[in-house]
Amino acid sequence: MLPIPQAIPPASTLDELLALNDQQFICCVYQTLLKRTPDVDGFDHYLGLLRRGFSKTQILLQIRRSKEGKANDSTLQDLDHVLQRYQRGQYPLIGWLFRKLYNVESNHPIERRMRAIEQQIFLIRNEDNSHCHQNFSSPRVRLKLAYISPLPPERTGIADYSAELIPELSRYYEIDVIVAQETITDPWIKTCCLVRDANWFARNSHLYDRVLYHFGNSQYHQHMFGLLEQIPGVIVLHDFFLSGIVAHMDVHGLNPYGWTRELYHSHGYQAVQERFHAKDTVDARWKYPCNKTVIDNARGVIVHSDSSQRLAKQWLGKTLANEWSVIPLLRVPITTKKKVESRLALGIAKDAFIVCSVGILNSTKQNQRLLDAWLASSLSQDTRCLLIFIGENESGDYGKNLTASIQQSGLADRISITGWTNPGTFRQYLAAANMAVQLRTLSRGETSAAVLDCMNYGLPTIVNAHGSMADLDADAVWILPDQFEDAALTNALETLWKDEDKRQALGARAREVLLTQHSPRTAANQYVKAIESYYKQAESPSGTPKQPSSITKQLLIDISTLVRHDLKTGIERVVRSILFELLHNPPEGFRVEPVFATHQESGYRYARQFTLRFLNCPEQGLVDESVEVAKGDIFLGLDFQPHLVPQQTEFYSHLQSIGAEVYFVLYDLLPILRPDVFPEDLLPLFSSWLHTIAQTDGAICISRAVADDMKEWLAVHGTPRLKPFKLGWFHLGADAISSVSTSGMPRDAEVVLAKITNRPTFLMVGTIEPRKGYLQALNAFEELWIQGVDVNLVIVGNVGWEILPDTHRRTIPKTVAKIKNNSELNRRLFWLAGISDEYLEKIYEASNCLIAASEGEGFGLPLIEAAKHQLPIISRDIPVFREVAGDHVFYFSGLKPRELANEIRNWIKLDKKGMVPLPDNMPWLTWKKSSRNLLNVIVNDQWQQEWTSENSTNSKV
Repeated sequence: MLPIPQAIPPASTLDELLALNDQQFICCVYQTLLKRTPDVDGFDHYLGLLRRGFSKTQILLQIRRSKEGKANDSTLQDLDHVLQRYQRGQYPLIGWLFRKLYNVESNHPIERRMRAIEQQIFLIRNEDNSHCHQNFSSPRVRLKLAYISPLPPERTGIADYSAELIPELSRYYEIDVIVAQETITDPWIKTCCLVRDANWFARNSHLYDRVLYHFGNSQYHQHMFGLLEQIPGVIVLHDFFLSGIVAHMDVHGLNPYGWTRELYHSHGYQAVQERFHAKDTVDARWKYPCNKTVIDNARGVIVHSDSSQRLAKQWLGKTLANEWSVIPLLRVPITTKKKVESRLALGIAKDAFIVCSVGILNSTKQNQRLLDAWLASSLSQDTRCLLIFIGENESGDYGKNLTASIQQSGLADRISITGWTNPGTFRQYLAAANMAVQLRTLSRGETSAAVLDCMNYGLPTIVNAHGSMADLDADAVWILPDQFEDAALTNALETLWKDEDKRQALGARAREVLLTQHSPRTAANQYVKAIESYYKQAESPSGTPKQPSSITKQLLIDISTLVRHDLKTGIERVVRSILFELLHNPPEGFRVEPVFATHQESGYRYARQFTLRFLNCPEQGLVDESVEVAKGDIFLGLDFQPHLVPQQTEFYSHLQSIGAEVYFVLYDLLPILRPDVFPEDLLPLFSSWLHTIAQTDGAICISRAVADDMKEWLAVHGTPRLKPFKLGWFHLGADAISSVSTSGMPRDAEVVLAKITNRPTFLMVGTIEPRKGYLQALNAFEELWIQGVDVNLVIVGNVGWEILPDTHRRTIPKTVAKIKNNSELNRRLFWLAGISDEYLEKIYEASNCLIAASEGEGFGLPLIEAAKHQLPIISRDIPVFREVAGDHVFYFSGLKPRELANEIRNWIKLDKKGMVPLPDNMPWLTWKKSSRNLLNVIVNDQWQQEWTSENSTNSKV
């Protein structure tokens, strides 16, 4: 049985009366119409009618038409008119016509819309107190609200919070509570609210006008994730971080792979990799909030502090949190503080000076630091001073060490940990205390209810400026720096202990803040305003659609070849290295998404499963869905796809039409410039690929030489376009990335390395293709060997174009045959095909000189790799090698074997004199720097040139 509310004055207006919650409404009706407080039987009778679905209008009618009501003959303006209108709707025939005419069927869509309109009218009229006395011409019908939250007796502060908020919200809404618990102990909620479980709500959500979810980072909220996805509503985000409960549901099989999906959805691939590669998965739970899906599904978001908005800007974008509502955490004001009675009940001396700390004890609460500061203070020397931790101790090492510290202090009789306390005992401890200390670290975006509890009891409270506590009124609490020194805490303890006036001032201001900013009535009014605003925006035909929870754009990286088969050629090595860097260092404001295309369908798919394998993570949990694009996204064709790209022109055009950008990495134009060293059928294929690229937004080349080639090609083949075609370049990296480099050594590796180091060794690296200069080099070295020059030639490279018939492979069959049939093979000639990056590193270290004999390249990665190993270089004199190596290499010209053999002999002579150019100061980049330069061009718009349809090139530099 609920107590009858006392001191409820008569209502002055009808809408004031109808706005009251159920108990207050009954009491106010008695005072207004019967001029007395309700008796117990009458109160229970009419409250029971309301609980069974009777409207307030029906209750008013019964009391107004009762014998006592008629005798008093008291009324309100418009009350009799409203009752008469209601009664007309109850007559058997006329009433039926009346209801049909006015659409008053309770679940009819029009009636539900009318209820929403009436709610808006009520809110508008009550936005300030000057309108509170305006009358309604008809009684207000409260909207039905589904309130989804844990409730008492669940051991979570959110349950207690809801128990305090619901009665106040009931002034505006007819509330049903949706729970996943067997019992509810709060008497008000049990009496005044219908209780439904989650399964019932999932089937009957259409009965509700409004839905409000309270999300926290604990198992009490696990049923809400599925409900919110199915039934959107306004969410109250009590904890910005939801990673704890998301991980819990995954690990315990309640939502298999759910944590992986949420890490990916909220934070990208790097977060997923950290989860699986961390020594302790707790690290990933602490680092990543995992709340994006919940926020995406919400109609609106309510938080309790500016700290949560700051976290949202950090994790979700700088503008999104501007749409959130910040409502201070409510607390029911304490009317009496029975210090003497509480101390007597707890067995604490009247003259004791109590410092308390409230909440579960663990490392984030810095309880050990409070203990150390208290022990270092003069309070520890006064036998009247007590330190009480009001809460349950952690069961792990932190809690054990804290207990041991207390025992070793020798003051265990004055330092205590209460363990979990029931609400009554908890209030007694707060009433008994003299001051409080609430410290935090590693905040997860929660608002400290414990601090507000201390302030509610007028306790002078010491906090550190961490998370939401940094936003507290500096006149209401003693605020230490976030990263404070123990001596500063000790000083604060001693100052407040000795200065009673300062304690009184802090406590009084704390109470004032609680009464003015955190009262349930104030909070409820703000809740209604926020909820109705979000629903009004959602229901308005002209309303703007809800923005996604992140303004992060996508950087779509095409890795189609890599997904199908990694040939481990030069381009694949580049793609792997850049992909690795972009995944681990995404550009600000962008989300890196590897994608791939196939011949079977138009458009691209997310390469999620490949990327998980690439990062050495389990691939379960993510699906390769079709790519979704939006304005501001960037597509980067990182892989070389001459077969696929021309088939995707419609996809690229779609991206450009919606405001996305499409760029391609251009490795070279050699099939156009040197068709004689490529398969005959490659020229039309490559030409089609290049024409497709020329219709996009731009190309970023791997050297300035390639950009110059592209500029010349556009001058001849470029077609008219409205926007300039952007041209830029960047250089490739040379460092080996352990996570993407291949490893492993063959059995004969030591033997080969020993032979290589026995005599001067010249190294050639690259796929065996006609343009690479292998035939010239092989013939040159045969001539040197005949002339008695005792040197090695090491070739590292796979056979090119193996899928083609020999008739289409130009000089490749001849080159391979010459290697295999050479009498010096495995003596002074070594061919290492398909070796690992690990083995190649050792080959570089064992060699004396790199020969870069290629007749055409887009960049010349082996030159950079050689420079990294301080390996001297003999290079063909072509523009791109000049761009990459400058004056740090020995150049040669000519295509005949004898010309190269002579240059090698000259180099050997110069080397003996110490006169060969050395690459020690030759500039080379890491893949991290190379990738950053790439991003500077395509993301930061640092393009070097533009080509216009007037066949002119406008340089930006």
